[in-house]
Amino acid sequence: MGILNGTVTSATTGEAISGVKIDLYLENGDPAGMSLETDTSGFYSAELEPGNYSARVYSQGFESIPPY
Repeated sequence: MGILNGTVTSATTGEAISGVKIDLYLENGDPAGMSLETDTSGFYSAELEPGNYSARVYSQGFESIPPY
């Protein structure tokens, strides 16, 4: 198992953003069956099986990454 963690911050202000949703996808594009949400400090963490993943990061009032 591995750990994925980090902090989501605003590109313009550098402030941490709480309540950001992070959807994880398997290498083939299928949903990984796991969604994360940042805490009040913008932090997120998850334990994952080894492999390659991609993510969609989104929150109200911000552009999603990657865009929809």
